[in-house]
Amino acid sequence: MCLQIRHTLMATLLLGGSLSALAANGEGLGKNKRGLNQDGGGIQFILSHKTDLNLDASQLSQLNAINDKIETQREKLKQDPEIRDLFREMHDAQESGDQQAVRPARKKLREAMEKRAA
Repeated sequence: MCLQIRHTLMATLLLGGSLSALAANGEGLGKNKRGLNQDGGGIQFILSHKTDLNLDASQLSQLNAINDKIETQREKLKQDPEIRDLFREMHDAQESGDQQAVRPARKKLREAMEKRAA
C-alpha cells in the first residue's frame, strides 16, 4: 500500500514537472473553446507520456486498469438517457455563458451520476 502511494506521488510530481515544461515551451494539449483540455483526462495524459515519466510495466498495468474502469463507466453513462439530457442541459447553460444556470444544472447532473454509481 505504501509503495503504491509512493508511486502515485512520484507519477504526480513527474506529471506536474512535465506539464510545467510543456507550458514553458509554449506547447499544450488540445483545448475546447472554454479552454478545457480535451485529452480524455489525466490518466490518458499520463499514458501518453509514459516514456517521459519512465513508467514501469506494473505502473502501466495499474494505469491501464484504472483507465479501463473509467471508460466502462463513461460508456454506461453515455447510454443513460437521463444523464444525456442533464449533460445537454448543463452544456447548453455553459455555452450561453449563464453561470447562474450552470450551477443548478451541474448539481443535478452530479447527483444523478452519484445515484448511478451507488
